Amino acid sequence: MVDFNARNWAGPSGLRDRLLVLIDPRQRRGIRFPLEEILLLAMAAVLAGKRSYIAILRAGQIWRFEAKAGGPSTPC
Repeated sequence: MVDFNARNWAGPSGLRDRLLVLIDPRQRRGIRFPLEEILLLAMAAVLAGKRSYIAILRAGQIWRFEAKAGGPSTPC
């Protein structure tokens, strides 16, 4: 079992830095978002309970809209 509390998620050798070294297999022409951002969003969506590609896509669209709007679209 992995102890996630003991992991270094930020800074040197953190999760984002580890994702940055992955090779992006996509064609240059169609890239809108960096690969590490897509992977981080997908991981966050799965942790939030999303289980299909469509659910992950919709979560990303909602989160992007909320980020542009400055906060969640529904009150907590």
